Amino acid sequence: MEKSSKRGKVFYSCDTYPKCDYAVWDWPVNEPCPECGGKILTRKGGRLVCPNKACRYSRDEAPETQEP
Repeated sequence: MEKSSKRGKVFYSCDTYPKCDYAVWDWPVNEPCPECGGKILTRKGGRLVCPNKACRYSRDEAPETQEP
């Protein structure tokens, strides 16, 4: 779900936030990480990246899947 921080910045979290403390700043993509098996990837600057800092997986996003 899209949420707003106290300062108005948009972040994405589960619908039970703050009970569920998982949150990401970048747009989540429902695609598992092929390296670490994480449940989502995030869009960041035209790339799909794994939000798991230990993983570091990243690849260019296909042009047909980018948002307008």
